[in-house]
Formats: sequence, structure tokens, C-alpha cells
Amino acid sequence: MEEKTEFIICQFDDIRFEKDGKKLDKCFRDYRNIINDNRKKNTYHFDQRNTASYYLFCLSRYNMLKQVINNNTFKSTHFGWINFCIERMGYKNLIRLDECLSIKRDKFSTCYIDYIPPELVFDTKEYFKWGRCGMCSEFFTGNSEYMYKVCELIENKFLEYLEKGYGHADEQLYSPVYFENKNLFEHYYGDYQQMITNYVYIYDMPEAPINNFINNSFTYNNFEKCIEACEFVLRSYKLGKCNINNIMLEKLNDFYIKSKFNITKEYYFNNNCLSEEDECNYCYNIIKKYLDSGNNFICYKYSTKFLELLEKDNIKNYKIYFLIMFMQYVSSYYIDKKNCKEILTNIYILIVSII
Repeated sequence: MEEKTEFIICQFDDIRFEKDGKKLDKCFRDYRNIINDNRKKNTYHFDQRNTASYYLFCLSRYNMLKQVINNNTFKSTHFGWINFCIERMGYKNLIRLDECLSIKRDKFSTCYIDYIPPELVFDTKEYFKWGRCGMCSEFFTGNSEYMYKVCELIENKFLEYLEKGYGHADEQLYSPVYFENKNLFEHYYGDYQQMITNYVYIYDMPEAPINNFINNSFTYNNFEKCIEACEFVLRSYKLGKCNINNIMLEKLNDFYIKSKFNITKEYYFNNNCLSEEDECNYCYNIIKKYLDSGNNFICYKYSTKFLELLEKDNIKNYKIYFLIMFMQYVSSYYIDKKNCKEILTNIYILIVSII
């Protein structure tokens, strides 16, 4: 690999961030002292691994990537970071490495491990009480434009928090950068042990994104991101890339369908994830649970949204159509009696059309 390798020798303490083509005054030696002073002033539940030097060591990757992109010795269009210690995260990551590097995603693409809501992320004092890290920084890719931009934004966020008296690890900078620049990111899902393995599909441990990211994004009402993660897992499962037991599969589908009921746009089918018949049955069971528990508002809301889809796409599953319409009628009696007669008329028309 020597002909494909460029060695750039530098002194760690003398590394300086660069902005708009100019090197900043302070170097890593200065930042180390500031970080240590900040941690005395703003104490937190400190992870002994994340010393000031280790924090800066991780930050150096963004400085180095920007330099590599500017030099572009090998005339590359896309760039990636791979930790030299990547094998310690599991040999399965190396098995999928060639597949990952063949994809060439343009946007900054990294593994989203766990969802931390923006209201917590931007509550700086609370956010830095613990070493909360939502995305993985040990492997990520992007083209020259997106990679350079995100690396610079991460550096800027480091300096911003440094001035405020905070800082734990580079991964904790990812969430605030993401929530301020969502259009620069493209995520995939898993845990640290799947940071490369799950780049294209979920090959390993589908339980991790279901229990962590999907569960928490749903809990904090980020239904769009929850749907994205669910579809990533379901598509992999449908293609036979991973196995999911029945309990976890039911949990996954529950998050997926409830999220689609809660987004502002119309409910939709995605046949790459679930067959129409399976999704109709899941929807019926979910809506029925709300009716049986006396939650007529949610029952009416979900049944109305799903019926709009069935009518729009002219779905011919008459049994599901009738059952959901009947649940809509029962729940409407308690929350919107004016519509009861119209719904009953629609039920009559459906029955007549089938007969």
C-alpha cells in the first residue's frame, strides 16, 4: 500500500485549527490547559478515559481530514475516517469494509447509536453532566464538500463549548452540529460493534437500534427519524440480511406504524419493509388496542388517517376496511358525534358494494 499512502509528520502539541484558510492562534498545547481548567470549574461525571489529551487526540482527526482534502494527493472525490484500532470493535466490521467503501455516499455518513433530543442537547449545562454520545466517530464517510464542512463545524463547536467552559469527547459535538445542520448528514444504525458492519444493511444485532435509537426517537416524538431507522432495519430483515425474533419484530413494527400515524404527511405503504396485508393487520391491531382501552381520541385519529390511505390507494382488503371503519364509527360517537351519521352511511355503502 506504500504507493497509495502519504505520511504527514506533525507535532501533536503544535496542531492548530484552520478557519477560512488561516491557522488560529492557539494550538493543542493551549487547549489542553483550558480543558483541564474548565473541568475543575464545571465538574461532571467524568470518564477517566477522556483526559484532555485524549479529547484533543480525537479532535485531531477533523484537522487532519481537512488537510488531506485540501492536499488531495490522490485526486479523490470521497473520503473516510477509519480508526487504526477498528478491529478491537469486532472482526465483523472488517468483513463488511469493502462493501462500505464501494458505496460512495456524498453526505457525512456515520452510525447513529442513540437518540438524544435537541431540548437536552441545547441545555448545555445538563448535556455535559454526563458523557452523552449519540453518534459514532470511529468510522464515517462523505464526499470532499460534505466531509470538509462537517469537520469544520465540529471544530467550531469544540471551540464554542470550550469558551463556555465545557467539553468531554468529540462524539458529544456531533448531536449539536447535526441538529443545526441536518441536511449535511446521512445516517445508518447500530452500536459501536456495528459501526462498519451495518453501513449498508443491518447485518448484526438488530436489537441494538430497536432498543436504543428507535425507542428513544419515538419517545421524544422525532417520528420522521424513527421511521427512517425502522425502514433501515425492516428493509434489511425483509432482504434476509439479519434475523429478528417475533417479540422484537412486533416491537419494531409497533414503533414504525405508530410513527407513521403521527407524522404530518399522509400515511403511506412501503412494500420494501412490510407487505400491504401485514401492515393492514398490524394497523388494525394497534387501533383496536386503543379502542379497547377507551382511548377514543387516538382510535379515531388513527382510524381516520388509515382509512384515507385505503380510499386513496383503492386497497381492496374489505375485511380490514370494514373493521377499521367500524372502530372509527364507535370512537366518533364519543368525540365527534356530528360525523357518526356520515361514517355509518359509508359503512352501509361499503357493505352494499361488497354484496
